[in-house]
Amino acid sequence: MRSGRWLLLLSLGLLLTATVFAQAPNLPGQPVGLDNTPQRDTSRRQQATDWDNTPPVIYAHKAYNAGRTYPDTSLNHLHQPQVNGLFYRDLGNFGSAAQWVYWRPTLAKVNPSFGYPAFDPYRFDADSVLYYNTTRPYSEFQYRLGSQLEQWAEILHTQNIRPQWNFAARYRKITSTGAFRTQRTNHDNASLSTHYTSKGLHYELYGNVVFNNFQQDENGGIRSAEDLTNDLYSDRATVPIRVASAGYSNRRSPVYNTLREGQVLLQHGYTFGRVDTVYNEDSTRYEANLKSRFRILHRLSLGSSRHIYNDLRPDSLRYASLFQRLFSGSDSVYALQRHQWTDNNVQLQTFVGKGPVPLLVSAGIGIRTDKFSSEAPDVYSGESLFNTYLTGTLTNEASDSLRNWRLNAQGIFYIAGPSIGNFDVSATVSRTLGSRFLLTADARQQLGEAPYAFRKYQNAFYNQELSFSKETYTRIGATIQLPSSRLALGFHTVLIGNYLYTDSLNNALQQSGVFQVLQATVHKQFRFGKWISDNELVLQQRNGDAPLNLPLYSGRHSLAWQSALFKDAILIYSGLELRYNTPWYADGYSAVLGRFYHQSAVQLSNPPELTAFFNFRVKRFRASLSIDQIQQLIIRKNVQRYLYYPAPGFGFRFGFSWGLVN
Repeated sequence: MRSGRWLLLLSLGLLLTATVFAQAPNLPGQPVGLDNTPQRDTSRRQQATDWDNTPPVIYAHKAYNAGRTYPDTSLNHLHQPQVNGLFYRDLGNFGSAAQWVYWRPTLAKVNPSFGYPAFDPYRFDADSVLYYNTTRPYSEFQYRLGSQLEQWAEILHTQNIRPQWNFAARYRKITSTGAFRTQRTNHDNASLSTHYTSKGLHYELYGNVVFNNFQQDENGGIRSAEDLTNDLYSDRATVPIRVASAGYSNRRSPVYNTLREGQVLLQHGYTFGRVDTVYNEDSTRYEANLKSRFRILHRLSLGSSRHIYNDLRPDSLRYASLFQRLFSGSDSVYALQRHQWTDNNVQLQTFVGKGPVPLLVSAGIGIRTDKFSSEAPDVYSGESLFNTYLTGTLTNEASDSLRNWRLNAQGIFYIAGPSIGNFDVSATVSRTLGSRFLLTADARQQLGEAPYAFRKYQNAFYNQELSFSKETYTRIGATIQLPSSRLALGFHTVLIGNYLYTDSLNNALQQSGVFQVLQATVHKQFRFGKWISDNELVLQQRNGDAPLNLPLYSGRHSLAWQSALFKDAILIYSGLELRYNTPWYADGYSAVLGRFYHQSAVQLSNPPELTAFFNFRVKRFRASLSIDQIQQLIIRKNVQRYLYYPAPGFGFRFGFSWGLVN
């Protein structure tokens, strides 16, 4: 207990020190993650003598959150890339820039932000890192190999140094050359995390370090969709592309984007309360429970991001929409932007009510500094921001039980500095009603500002600075889950004001007024003996005049046969999967800016995408073999993901996942 108090006093000293130097222009930091606001976690520890004799127990959770995640053993989606979800759509090469089909704004943020969301589906984020608890050392290996040298390798290792102290290390590598010329991707992601609780359960610490490095060669897309049906280009590596340079490598592009970032997050606190010991019936084992009354929590995050755009063979037509310039053979277009931030906050928390599910009420104050800069040969500009904010939380999610009402409300309000007036308030209420379904209602309102990269563009030949009004975002909806019927329904309405977007001429623009987006989701599973039909639908409609296009319907449907063989030693899940969306004016992608842009000139209409898969599991070993884009054997033309960016063609993929318990 004494060591916990000394650590708490030391952290408060660090907070005061950081506050004194907060206005220094070169201090890094990170925004407060509202989705990970500290929550009550009732830790329970077994007697140390039982440590090596108990069966393996492996689970993970987020900081100060009792909700547990266990190692994935499912087979339903094993044949799909797990790094970017089921409804993300990339540029046609694994690891390339991507957006979520289930639309949500990506630009305006409550906290000062950098503005490069194209690789968000592949990021390791400090606020989303899972903290593990294991009774045995656990390692997991994942590997995926596909056509065009597509590879994804990932390794996770975690173990408890002591029953109250765990560490976990995770590394991921993604690389793919792509079916078309010069669209190579090469990504590295790594994280190191630790979770410690003192023996008396009063002091608790969560800490992690995250590193991301994304590299993407840019080919600008293909010149014409008609080339996909031309016999001259049956080999997709010969299809003419928009960014090509005579005499340059056919495997690497002279144009590329690189995004590198690092984050450090420390969350720790001291809880005042009474520790109770609960014994089992024969008094051979016991559990210690902390009945909390008051907590002091400190959160410190640091971070740094760097984005580089480089064109070693510039073409004046490529930049005509931004600036007029005739390039010589030795010219290059180089743009570097940096973002460094530090974020410090202290919260006071108290627990209201008696019983197993107390209500957590917290309030705190934070100080945040941000430094942005744009650099090019002989050119430099930058800005430093210093902001103060208030934060609060109201939740009873310390309970794992869904039979009580579960409330999670949180907010952040900027009260001083350039971001004054920005806020983000959200609330979620859920409960299991009877034994049939789980009801969840949620609401969120946000007022944010344009990120730095949206307001500023600079290279050696051109400099542009823009200003925008703050964007408003309001989202209200509910979801219903009926486990017995294998059905989940969701409906949300979204209101956007002062919408930020980019057009086809690389202009950063803002739409005045407010428009609405209606979104509905349906997930239904049917079972007929050993046959399983799994269906997911997303319905979206925009109301009002706005520079936003969405497919009315996007769906994933699969029919699979599931069976156990050799006395249940092997579980098989094999079948066909179909994906389809209605015709729509899909976005384009700007390599110069590294983000997607709005266009309404070309409507894309694609046939359904068909995949055959064979997934199986033997104990903790899972493997998958899939055949993708089968429809291309009949329809020669590739599916087009975005304007000028087609999906890869017919190909094979193999992958496996293996969890090892020592």
